[in-house]
Formats: sequence, C-alpha cells, structure tokens
Amino acid sequence: MSSRQTSLQPRTPAHLLHVIARSGAAAPRRGKLFHAHYQADTAPVQTAQYDSTLGYSRRVLNYIAKNYTKAIGLDDIAREMGLTKSYICRLFRQHTGSTIIGYVNRLRCYQAIYLMESGASVTEAALSVGFNDYNYFSRVFKKVIGCRPSDSMTKISEDIKS
Repeated sequence: MSSRQTSLQPRTPAHLLHVIARSGAAAPRRGKLFHAHYQADTAPVQTAQYDSTLGYSRRVLNYIAKNYTKAIGLDDIAREMGLTKSYICRLFRQHTGSTIIGYVNRLRCYQAIYLMESGASVTEAALSVGFNDYNYFSRVFKKVIGCRPSDSMTKISEDIKS
C-alpha cells in the first residue's frame, strides 16, 4: 500500500451508482435495484412489489460488497443463498442485466482505479481488490475498462500533473 492509507470500500453509495452507470447501458430496473440496495436502510423498496425474487439479488450484492477482495465463486454464493448456481445466476442477470462474475470484475476494476487514483501502484491495487495474478487482472481490466492498467495509470498521472 502507499504511504497514504486508502479505503477498499467505496466512498459513498453515489460513488458505486456512478461506477455501475459507467459500466454499461443501465436498464431502468437495474438502476432501481442498485439504488434500493445501497439505500436499503433508509428507502422503502418499491421494486420488491414488482418482483418477489429481488431479495435474492440484493443478498448477492451484499455478499459481493463484503467479499469482493477475496476469491468469490458461484459455488460460495449459491451455498450462502441456499439456491442452485443456475437459479441465482438467472435471477441476478434478470435483475441487473449483468452476470455475477461480470459485476464482480467491474466492481474490482473500478475499485482498482480508485486505489490507483489514491496513490497505490497497479500491483498493489490489483492485490487489494482480490486479483492474485497480475496478468489475469490486466486481461480483465482491459476487457472491462478498454485499456491496460498501466495505460490507465499513465492517464491518471497526467491528469494529476495538469
């Protein structure tokens, strides 16, 4: 880690909503799910009346938010939910428009960018968000973000200088 301590958790629910919005075209239902998930304590969930299975996807999101820095497998999530892998994957995609692994990878990549912006090296950021192999992180990062992590770091350095 850099000399400055950085938080692995997003700064605010709005920050995560911004991250999700940047990850692809948002379906109206997806926005409601994420908004309800990150403000579950204060806002009544209006979409729950729309779909009674929404709670499962919210539980998956909670599990991911707590464990994205560790190895997350579909078996672990299914065991935690008490459902089959295929059923939980189908529900999650139906509610969010994304696969579970795709969501985890996007979250990890955007968190890695946040850490790099905060002064962490690319390798430190990759390890901090749950990638144990830099080459795999680089491939996933390029697929999700569209450039290599080192290119992103260069762009961040240029933005800081100007």
